[in-house]
Amino acid sequence: MTTPSENLVKNLTFCVFDLETTGPNHDQDKIIEIGLVKIQNKKIVEEKDFLINPQIRIPEFIQKLTSISNNDVKNSPTIEKVIDEILDFMGDSILVAHNISFDVPFFNAVLKKLDKLPLKNNSLCTNLMTKYLIPSLINSNLNYMSSVFGIAHTKAHRALDDARAAAQLLLKYLDFFIEKDISKINHLYYPRNRFELDRKNFRSESGNDEVIRQLKKNKIPYLLAIKGKNGVILFSLPCKGNGEEIDFIKSHLTKLEWAMVTIKLYGPFLEALIHFAHISSKLPPETLKEILKFLQIEESDQKLPDFFIANHLIPGQYVVFPVSALNTRSQLVFTYPAQRKKLHQFLISKGLKIDRKKIKQTAFSSDVESLVKSYLLSATDIFLINKEIPKNNADGFFALFNKFVRKNPNSGLFPGEHI
Repeated sequence: MTTPSENLVKNLTFCVFDLETTGPNHDQDKIIEIGLVKIQNKKIVEEKDFLINPQIRIPEFIQKLTSISNNDVKNSPTIEKVIDEILDFMGDSILVAHNISFDVPFFNAVLKKLDKLPLKNNSLCTNLMTKYLIPSLINSNLNYMSSVFGIAHTKAHRALDDARAAAQLLLKYLDFFIEKDISKINHLYYPRNRFELDRKNFRSESGNDEVIRQLKKNKIPYLLAIKGKNGVILFSLPCKGNGEEIDFIKSHLTKLEWAMVTIKLYGPFLEALIHFAHISSKLPPETLKEILKFLQIEESDQKLPDFFIANHLIPGQYVVFPVSALNTRSQLVFTYPAQRKKLHQFLISKGLKIDRKKIKQTAFSSDVESLVKSYLLSATDIFLINKEIPKNNADGFFALFNKFVRKNPNSGLFPGEHI
């Protein structure tokens, strides 16, 4: 039996397309290839690919990027000869591209030159969708998203292969929208604060059982917050995802008159713990005392490091915090090794601020601060480093960090596993 959300999405027809051009200028540059993929009933039903003779020379850079040479297109039709076939294929479908803000205006500029009306179709951008659904993602290009979701994409910057990859990505996202009970087509166009994969809000009408059912599915560290009327926080708990935690949460859910439950996924448990620490002062004192007792970690007399680095929620991304400033304004989320230099500069810059006492320290209650620091010193899945090492011995620092990266691969569960 199909759900209303499935019926809503299945009744839509999409045309995913991609342009390869001689450059970005609408007035001077020309299309050299267009790939189109038709989706109906959530299935790919038809494809078309056109090499186009641009009647101008293809720049060397574009030839290297696309592997399309001047020789490849010299016997191809001009855009005038295939434009009607392309428009017929598009029909009144919803147009989709991974960077729709480039493809549609460029295509409309071509139509204008041919004395044809601009496209009136509704349009969707899978790149923009990516940023709404996975807001903490640094890199949203099609090649990377294909690797994240295991989508075949062997010929990047070839129109049909890019269109196929974007079509497969769209199908993934449509599944996510269905899972999250999409109720209006407009939500596909404006999904902000509705369908993020790393968080979910449950209203009281969902009931305790629905919340517990979701918690039992979670395999990734998360922070749970139970709120009453007017957003007052009644209870919160950072979780690794085990039965003991769920029992503890359930005991509070059943006795509280809650209006909303929020679940937010994090990469390391320590990051969830830090975010808990920031809201802990808003909890009822007796409840906080009970939570701290539940989370109790044996204290350590070890000296705290200056920084910690951990796997981020998203594969390939990492997060680094100065230990004296555990807040999102002081953190850096980075990719590695691509942003190796950025990481090094961050550590040097923050290290200087620590030396000069110009870094704004995080203020938690003594009990909460003790809990966070005890866990920080006991955790085995984080990388601890003092400011002197990257400053005085960059090669030594990266040798140590490379060793950590090899020994602590990201679980890779997210975004395939999500809320």
